[in-house]
Amino acid sequence: MAVQSSEDDHPAETGSRHRCWTAGDIVRSAVGCILILTMISVHGESFVSMAIQRARSMKPKLFMKAPERAENDGYRMETHHVQTDDGYILGLHRIPGKRESSKPVLLQHGQHSMSDCWIAFGPSRSLAYQLADKGYDVWLGNIRGNIYSKDHTTLNPSDSAFWNFSWHEMGFYDLPAMIDYILRTTGQSKLYYMGHSLGGRIVFVLLSMRPEYNDKLRLVVAMASRLSAPPDQQRTPEFRPPRNVNLFQRFVEVAGINELFPYSERRIAMLYYFCSNSITRAICRKFVQDSMGESEVISEDDILMMIVIGMGGNSAKTSQHYTQLIESGKFQQFDYGPEVNLQMYGSNQPAEYDVTRVTAPVSIHYGATDKRVPEEGVLYMSTILPNVAEVRKVPSEKFNHMDFICHMNLKELLYDHILSCLENY
Repeated sequence: MAVQSSEDDHPAETGSRHRCWTAGDIVRSAVGCILILTMISVHGESFVSMAIQRARSMKPKLFMKAPERAENDGYRMETHHVQTDDGYILGLHRIPGKRESSKPVLLQHGQHSMSDCWIAFGPSRSLAYQLADKGYDVWLGNIRGNIYSKDHTTLNPSDSAFWNFSWHEMGFYDLPAMIDYILRTTGQSKLYYMGHSLGGRIVFVLLSMRPEYNDKLRLVVAMASRLSAPPDQQRTPEFRPPRNVNLFQRFVEVAGINELFPYSERRIAMLYYFCSNSITRAICRKFVQDSMGESEVISEDDILMMIVIGMGGNSAKTSQHYTQLIESGKFQQFDYGPEVNLQMYGSNQPAEYDVTRVTAPVSIHYGATDKRVPEEGVLYMSTILPNVAEVRKVPSEKFNHMDFICHMNLKELLYDHILSCLENY
């Protein structure tokens, strides 16, 4: 196992350097919010429609769907649909390989995101395009519940039963459906798998629960992904969610909310006005830094797109499962409470995923200032997975959770290395 790090040259910073908010900042932000809400209440739907049209004309890329984005960037994209064993119909996007023998790669987005994340920042900064340019057959997955995967054989998104899933079902049902479909369509026996955040986590659900799929993956590339914490650090502060995350989860449970961050052109338009406004744009920048970690200079356009690609939609139960993971520090199935757990798992506690069954080779990548994925957790993950090819800290002094998708120098910092690794598998 190779471990690469730039830590000697660029020690990770533990403190926060973004400026504290003053009372004036808060007042200005509140005034901006009030002005926006007042305009909506006074002018109603006509104002909203006009606002969406104007925002679309000013920032058309914010409103594009994946096929339109690809065409705009000069790439041909296909749309495919895959049915899971439990009835969900998933959207798959494909940039076909240049040859029939092109090796397939499946890219899987993170929580609340969508396939657009792999192409949203243009050819020089998007992994899907980098792979396509090298001749790979590129497939972009979409997990159940997001904008491209909201169909079901018997359920509707208006049914609460439709949203009764977490990232467990994504690993157990969604990934095998996509993998099998890709291999049937391409005539290949194996594919490369690359996942960001949740996209990296759910492949370990699959490979531990359905280990036969290890033989179908040439290499797993896990970017900014976390599993369990070291046993002596479970339930310690650095592995717990911030208090506001817990409060948010409690609110979701009490309010009976099923879906979080659904895709909406209205929300995108409001985001555009909010984050572009000189009064309120600081809120957007602070939100990104507080939730994702410190990064290099981020442009206003990057912040807008970063938030948009995080509005693909997902179930509230998925977020609850994630909060469970970081509160407990354990890589477990969903916790239904002692009584139901006993019926489902044969124990008062939720069953843990047996990652010793993950025999596919794994390439692990993490950032120095990623607030969501502590370095200790990454290094511990590398010790419990049996076939780790490498553990690599991205060689940048500041590289946060979303930098894996949108950093200005992704090609040099990450993609060139990943493309080189693929040649060995």
